Amino acid sequence: MNFDIFRKIPIFEELTDNEINSILDIAKRATFEKGEVIFKEGEPGDGFYILIKGNVRITTEIEDAGEELLAELKGNVHFGEINIVDGKPRSADAIAENDVVCLFFPRNDFLKLMTTNKDLEIKICHGFMKEFATRLRATDQKVKDIIKILKSKS
Repeated sequence: MNFDIFRKIPIFEELTDNEINSILDIAKRATFEKGEVIFKEGEPGDGFYILIKGNVRITTEIEDAGEELLAELKGNVHFGEINIVDGKPRSADAIAENDVVCLFFPRNDFLKLMTTNKDLEIKICHGFMKEFATRLRATDQKVKDIIKILKSKS
């Protein structure tokens, strides 16, 4: 894999070539056909993915409202990584919108690798923090927009 592409993925952007190689050693190639479910909300989180090719839709089911689109993902992004941090079940569905190629990083292998290399662990944790901060800011904005809409209707 081209290391420059790998470094565009926020959680890996600070890694050296050797650190990227050590992470790639635990990666497994995963392919999905159009419409195939990659994972379902509520399933145990067994690892995370990097989207190499194709598009993935992240959705959740909202009671009395139906399916809600949370994100549409295109190449060179990671998804399903929250379980690496908290070990809890999946919080959304991931569905292949077309033929998809991913790298899958099993949770146990990934955590073991990080505990054996503290420099790598620090860099990846820093990458996670930056990514989660970006997502939290976007969520804050969505909440503000929803509140504004609700207040305008009352």
